[in-house]
Amino acid sequence: MLVYEQQQGYTKLKKKSRHGARTLLRLHRALQFVIQFLTGLKENTGDNLSGVTWDAYKCTLGNYHPWIIRKTVGVAVYAVPTRQQLLEKMSSTHEEPEVDLMETLGKIIEAANVVYDNVEHLYAENNLLDLA
Repeated sequence: MLVYEQQQGYTKLKKKSRHGARTLLRLHRALQFVIQFLTGLKENTGDNLSGVTWDAYKCTLGNYHPWIIRKTVGVAVYAVPTRQQLLEKMSSTHEEPEVDLMETLGKIIEAANVVYDNVEHLYAENNLLDLA
């Protein structure tokens, strides 16, 4: 898809277009945020996830958003549930949700990193990491 869209000139269009390469790049950036958030969730034992969420956003998606969006997200992170509430929602059982989920989170993070690295490599190889 990346090679095809480059050959067709879709990646050089001045106006933002809705082609696969741009859409996949946005999803790729969102995956980076998810990985950072889940890593923070796994490593941080504090109950407040606002800081974890903000840190994940700031070093990932925040790099691509204008000031007004960053400020809006800065306010929105205060609506994130507590760590315990989130783990209970994510767990299939309500007994010891943290024990059940930490191993699974590790596997999810590991698999997501493989996907992220492969897509990052494809975009870098084709000089498409800076698509608008």
